[in-house]
Amino acid sequence: MVMMEDGSRQLLRQFVEVRSEEAFRDLVRLHAPMVFNTALRQLAGDRAAAEDVTQEVFTLLSRKAAGLGGVVLAGWLYRQTCRRASNLIRTETRRKLRETSAMEQVDRIHRPDPSDDLARELDAAMETLPTKSRDALVIRYFEGADFSTVGRALGISEEAARKQVHRALERLGAIFKRKGITVASVSLGGTLSGFGATPLPDGFVSRISTQALKGAPVAVGSGWFYLLKPMIAGVAATSLVTAAAMTIRSKEVGQDSLQPLRVEGHGAALSRSRSISEDTSLVSLINEIKRVSSGPANALTTLRLSVVLDQIGDDQVAEFIRLANGKLNPQERAATYGRLLERWLEKDPESAMTFVLEDDVGKQVDPHTGSKLILNLFEDWLRRDDPTSRAWLLKHWENPVLKESAFMGALGMHLARNVVDRLIRADDKQPLRDFLRALPTDADRKAAFDSLAGNVPWGSLNRFGDVNEGLDCFRFIRELPDSAWNLDVARKYLSHWMETDPDVFEKAASTLPRSDRFLVALARLSTRQVSGERIPGLSGGFTVQSKPNNASAREQEAIQAGLDLGLPRGEILASVGAILLDRLSEEDALAWVDAHRGEVQLDECLADRARRFGSADGAIDQVPFEIIGIRWASRISDVELRVRMCRGAFRKLCARDLQNASEWLDKPDLPSDMHDTFQALVEESR
Repeated sequence: MVMMEDGSRQLLRQFVEVRSEEAFRDLVRLHAPMVFNTALRQLAGDRAAAEDVTQEVFTLLSRKAAGLGGVVLAGWLYRQTCRRASNLIRTETRRKLRETSAMEQVDRIHRPDPSDDLARELDAAMETLPTKSRDALVIRYFEGADFSTVGRALGISEEAARKQVHRALERLGAIFKRKGITVASVSLGGTLSGFGATPLPDGFVSRISTQALKGAPVAVGSGWFYLLKPMIAGVAATSLVTAAAMTIRSKEVGQDSLQPLRVEGHGAALSRSRSISEDTSLVSLINEIKRVSSGPANALTTLRLSVVLDQIGDDQVAEFIRLANGKLNPQERAATYGRLLERWLEKDPESAMTFVLEDDVGKQVDPHTGSKLILNLFEDWLRRDDPTSRAWLLKHWENPVLKESAFMGALGMHLARNVVDRLIRADDKQPLRDFLRALPTDADRKAAFDSLAGNVPWGSLNRFGDVNEGLDCFRFIRELPDSAWNLDVARKYLSHWMETDPDVFEKAASTLPRSDRFLVALARLSTRQVSGERIPGLSGGFTVQSKPNNASAREQEAIQAGLDLGLPRGEILASVGAILLDRLSEEDALAWVDAHRGEVQLDECLADRARRFGSADGAIDQVPFEIIGIRWASRISDVELRVRMCRGAFRKLCARDLQNASEWLDKPDLPSDMHDTFQALVEESR
């Protein structure tokens, strides 16, 4: 009995060297369950199609085996399976919907399951992971191997394999969170195990092996159905339409009769660019969509809806959506618009995306989360053609829809972060340099790195699997010419790294040149919590216990690192103070500023904090935000700026709550030298 990946290497070597059919059959026996189940998941339970994909993948393996000596075979097979299943979906799905019998569709009535969302998004999310992370999850969960086997496959220790799998789960969880699917890394491992491989019959393995070695795939399983498709396609589809009484009522003047939908079979090769027939208007199709959508939520209803949507050509999608906006309800729009736009995106992505943007189609689908439509379409386009998609984003950067708030920032910036996160992993960083250079401002360039710096909830440095990948990203940030912002981004990047994986961070930090040691010390200072002990969970994940980072000790380390580098003390304290103002409590931060008065100039940071509180409404422990803003502003050394900001905050408090403002006049929180000024503002407001 061979171990999974160790055995795979031996068997692959035997097959390549002596063309051993027995070795190849053993390879199929080891990996076909993972390949078949992956294809089955992507193809929505279509076993015959999954068998075809499995056959194609192992036929490819028999041809490419000689060049696979240096790869993780399980990971390679998984990627090939995903690619071929995706190709089959694009070319076959709509034809199958027209050709499959009504009885088969009824047998597949959808039963809601908590894992449905996860299953639909799993492989797309896996595609975005670094190769090593993806391979680790495939071996551990899809093939059911232990950590020792994962480690041997990746060339690392068993403990390193545990960490690799844990980081990969965290990455995957972050990706799901971005898509609105919440699943903890502790339970994610158990969930993935549920998508693992189911043993396959020996006869299946034998057929796959035999045909793969011949170099020509054959119809397997229920393949007789595929051989007979050309003959039965038209009959099956026509019977389905007749049985379901799928009709369209024409509402045009003088046409009150029911018009049957004409569904063409396999031989007709329905063209997406065709025009709708003269007796079937867009209005009729909209009415039919409403009728079909009122039925039960099962596979037959989905099939009926697909047949209706197939009557709309790609060149008519825009016209249809504009007409349907006032006629379909939000649920009906959500069920139809996405399908039509995904189809249009495959043929002409730039036109499809521009239409969605200019007509703000997302808001028609969901007024509150409409940005998800643009996000999902753009991510799909970015995966398939990142040069064209990012050029489109830059061209439309100033579009008002992309400026709207979404996902903790403008929607356009969120798309830009996706571009950066994708390009940063490439060996050639020139496309990323060009993209950043094309962004309009330094603020835009800095914000594009927010996910890498941990400044957004889904931001995850963990997409880098080891020290070298992490250092490669850090060096890229440091080499950018815009030094006004890259130092801050680099520091936040290092801080996020330390927070999520302190052991790997410290290993990386020890290799950095002396000139970066002060930056490393600032990163340590700005980290509030660091990951502590990882406790294995029952489902294969981990519970990570965080521990606080000692601010006082880190402050002294940062000051000393700056002095060792020969930096002026005032410059060092300015960098340290800017971090501590964000990290410490208000009381401790203001005490720090008072203790270093005269040594350091922090007016810009103090003014920023004062504006943040002074412009907001609310209170903390019954202290109005305006008063908190005045506390910060009162430490500003520039007299004119100090007075202006204090007056502005107190004037706002008077306008919002005059009685509260009057009560604060005699409290010690306000600067005494401005008492008369504040008194005058109260009198003025009465």
